[in-house]
Amino acid sequence: MTTFLGPVGSLIPVKCASTLTSSGGREVSFTRTLGKQKAFFGQVRAREWSVDIGLAKPGELSGLRWLAEYSSSPLVWYSPDAVVGNILTPDQAALEAGKHNGISGPLVQVQPGIFVKSVIRDPDRLSVQIEPGPDTATPHAANKAVTVSAWVRGDSSLGVYWRDAEGTSLGLDQPSTVNYGEWTRISRTIMPPPGSAQASLSIRCEQMAGPAVTLTDQLMPYSPGQGSKQVALHGLTGAVIRAYQEHQFQSLSFMVSEVG
Repeated sequence: MTTFLGPVGSLIPVKCASTLTSSGGREVSFTRTLGKQKAFFGQVRAREWSVDIGLAKPGELSGLRWLAEYSSSPLVWYSPDAVVGNILTPDQAALEAGKHNGISGPLVQVQPGIFVKSVIRDPDRLSVQIEPGPDTATPHAANKAVTVSAWVRGDSSLGVYWRDAEGTSLGLDQPSTVNYGEWTRISRTIMPPPGSAQASLSIRCEQMAGPAVTLTDQLMPYSPGQGSKQVALHGLTGAVIRAYQEHQFQSLSFMVSEVG
């Protein structure tokens, strides 16, 4: 599956890696005091990916090399599991406080074996929005379908705010509501309008859970958020595998590190 990398408004597909490993998470330490064990939770560490493209033609790596050598701004990075799973950032998809305008709800079982965080709509608002501001929208690739989804209850519809690369609104696409008495996963596959580079979810509902956005033309199995909107590309190393007139192949390795 393709990886996407680049600045907002100029995401480019990158040849799928032969090997992709990642690290991150929260450090925890323990100490025993007066016969009781205490846990100390550190801050969540920034994620980092080690990427190895084992075989590619030089032209297939040209955009990647340019971004590595000449781009000075933080980049958007969607690994293959994010593209088909969920390009929302982990805290957006987990509905962390401050990442939505609803009221925090409990962890709920939306279908057998799947438990996700829920949010209740604020009675003073029409919908639950995932980071609706112009600086916090989710970048998407140009001319590629986007599938959005969430579990909902009550009178619900799944809307999308479209924005250009500068964050200027291009309008809200919000269908009519349908009543769902039990947790139901609803989805829409949409081709972004011309000029759109970013999107924000606007979900009319009584309660919602498990929002997801994928760069696919169909609904995919649910996955927690895997996207990253601010990374640096570094540690680029390459090797020539073959350099004949008929065939030219190279390998390339690099690191992707979150910086925000």
